[in-house]
Amino acid sequence: MIRPLRRYHFILWRCLAVALPLLFVLAIVFRPPSHESHYEAEDFSWKINSTSDSVSIVSISVKNPLKFPSCLVYAKNDAQKILVGQLDAVGDYRFDVPSDITRIQLIDAIHQQEITEFLINK
Repeated sequence: MIRPLRRYHFILWRCLAVALPLLFVLAIVFRPPSHESHYEAEDFSWKINSTSDSVSIVSISVKNPLKFPSCLVYAKNDAQKILVGQLDAVGDYRFDVPSDITRIQLIDAIHQQEITEFLINK
């Protein structure tokens, strides 16, 4: 490496040594807040985590074996009802939903009955 290139290299690495940690700290400080709601019921617990302005993550935990053969998960707002997934057995499930929903509804698909409904407080 020639002398002018070594000098440029030396200055560049010193600037990066100061700038990168500063940028990492600023990224953590200015990241958007995550809004989280947690609810408990006898057979289900669910958590809603807003990740951005347009998408939220709904986590549903099935605590006890299901008493119905088929369970569909719907996200509802005033204008529409969106099918987001299905619950099969005991376990944890995660679904991406639009952030403008007002409730999550669990429906027994075979008997067309509502199992439960979770209202979302914003």
